[in-house]
Amino acid sequence: MQYLARFVAIGGRVRSFGVVRCGKLHVYSAGWNARDIRWAGSVPDVGNIRLLSLPLPTIAAVPLITVHPARSKSNVKPKNRARASSIDVAQLAGVSQSAVSRSFTPGAVVSEKTRAKVLAAAARLNYRPNALARSLITKRSNIIALVISDIENPFYAKIVNVFSVQLQARGLHVLLFSLTGDDKVDAAVNEMLKYRVDGVLLVSTVLTHEMAEACRRVGTPVVLYNRYSKGSGVSSVRVENYEGGRRVADFLLDGGHQRIAYVGGTRIDATSFDRESGFVGRLEERGMSPWKRVQGDYTFASGMEAVRLLLGGKTQPDAVFAVSDLMALGAMDAARREFGLRIPEDLSIVGFDDVPTASWPSYELTTVRQPVRQMADEAVIMLLAQIEDPEARPRTHLVPGELIVRKSSRVPA
Repeated sequence: MQYLARFVAIGGRVRSFGVVRCGKLHVYSAGWNARDIRWAGSVPDVGNIRLLSLPLPTIAAVPLITVHPARSKSNVKPKNRARASSIDVAQLAGVSQSAVSRSFTPGAVVSEKTRAKVLAAAARLNYRPNALARSLITKRSNIIALVISDIENPFYAKIVNVFSVQLQARGLHVLLFSLTGDDKVDAAVNEMLKYRVDGVLLVSTVLTHEMAEACRRVGTPVVLYNRYSKGSGVSSVRVENYEGGRRVADFLLDGGHQRIAYVGGTRIDATSFDRESGFVGRLEERGMSPWKRVQGDYTFASGMEAVRLLLGGKTQPDAVFAVSDLMALGAMDAARREFGLRIPEDLSIVGFDDVPTASWPSYELTTVRQPVRQMADEAVIMLLAQIEDPEARPRTHLVPGELIVRKSSRVPA
């Protein structure tokens, strides 16, 4: 049986309510309901708290849930004010509800006069469009998932920024996932599908055929940026890596280099494979073979380690082509600081990507530029077309890379 008891501190001021239950006095602080236990102890242990009024056994029994201490006006929370709806805005602005919706939709057709009236009414009512409610009506979340393999790479950070700007300009939002390896891509995409994203952009990473098929089954289009996957039926946008490799080979050979080394990525990486195939193939066409090949992992540190291996012997290369700028920059620093070489007098170095750091005065790296904005724009257009037309066939778009000649390499005469 539960009994209600009111008790006070020795000063006489009412502090709390309590319930005696099974010989225990359960104390509840004023301002809390009976389910919020603050202290519990046996009756003899309550110290300077004494019972007020009648002996405990004679107090009327009441259900625990009915014990609600009175609150002062200062403790009473005001009721939440109802949020304004699009109907409220339409009535205040004197327009239709659809006009309100169009006024908050980027690119929608609505006169400036109507938009101004709607925005003024919305500001007065503190109205904000409910994206979740709109998605239930349109069957679109307006969210694009962006999966990137290594956001710490400055080249990829630049890509994220470009994609974000382009998608937001179209009224879309970005759900970003950063990965450390291709083995996690399927799990990340599977997680994204729970958010009902409208589409997926994969930057420098690929899906398995099984996950690509899963995306097709739920009607979520996927576009690969700077990668491709043969036989997966997934659209892709990438720079002409093969042709870029050939262009570097011609540039170094025309500059009179005889011992040309290559610093590549993993052989299973399609991007690295294509750049190497074009580079080596063109060297062989002109009667030359790579002086030596060293494998890196696209990091600055691996570029430094690659040059240590290349320069550690009696014979040294007179040129190095690194499959990425980050490795090329690491190679430059190691060659200058650890081996005392002059760039490009003693050693020419060429990279690929044209990251922002490549143009710094301390590097001035010759490289093949990926037109990031052009490629990102093409990828977004391709993805939106597939969202609008789920039956659209996947396609591949190749963008030419531009050889940017700076001061890290000898220039052909």
